[in-house]
Amino acid sequence: MANNPFNPIGLTLRYVFNINEYGDVISAMNESTTGLTLKDYAINTFQAVLKCVPIVGASLEHFIFGPLMEIRMRRIEMTLSELAEHFGSDANPQMLSKEEFVNLLESITPALSRATNEDKRQRFRDLLINSAELPPGSEGWEEAHLAGDMLQAIEPPGLSILAAIARCQKIYPLTLTSRPSPQVYEDDDFDYENPKGPHHPIQYEWIVVEEWAKRLREMRLISFQSSDVRGGFGGVQLSDLGRFLVKWILSDD
Repeated sequence: MANNPFNPIGLTLRYVFNINEYGDVISAMNESTTGLTLKDYAINTFQAVLKCVPIVGASLEHFIFGPLMEIRMRRIEMTLSELAEHFGSDANPQMLSKEEFVNLLESITPALSRATNEDKRQRFRDLLINSAELPPGSEGWEEAHLAGDMLQAIEPPGLSILAAIARCQKIYPLTLTSRPSPQVYEDDDFDYENPKGPHHPIQYEWIVVEEWAKRLREMRLISFQSSDVRGGFGGVQLSDLGRFLVKWILSDD
């Protein structure tokens, strides 16, 4: 994708960014007179140190500086290719080479390249889709950066909880429960002895879901009014900040 000179996304990659093998975007302005950045020197040093580690060093060095580089670059290419497909003929280099878009892509690319979970990769993609058409100088760019910062701090179980709550058609509040399996139930009056559902399943063990529900509340993205020792939270709803984040990281498609 990135090597296609007629692909507007590819043009953006070739002429606006230098994306290294770790998914970091390196500005040409940061290069030294030798053509190497400080990060290049650090990477070279790390590679040399790995080679000296007995037994496992050579294997790690081969993986990190071989297949892993390709895997991470492929995630970036896939994401940008999907961005081009989303806009179709409306995609153009001018839309994607706005300085604000470049800055946003710079800020999320390292985390995007490391997103081994496909759902999290897609959330980065949707953030780019939802921001690409913002005009230069728009206050919306600050909102997009805030959403990007929050997204990087949330692991896939937390994103699954937010998505499950956002999918609910019922007016809040809801129940987040472990029975019969982790789910968001569209009723605040959940019968733990005769559980129904799942309404909106969450594909993680309850101990993980429970922990991430508490973390999301600490991040002020959700709230809940009660907890149940049988495994659940009542009165669950997205906060204003949670609705803000969902708006940015979920595409309308």
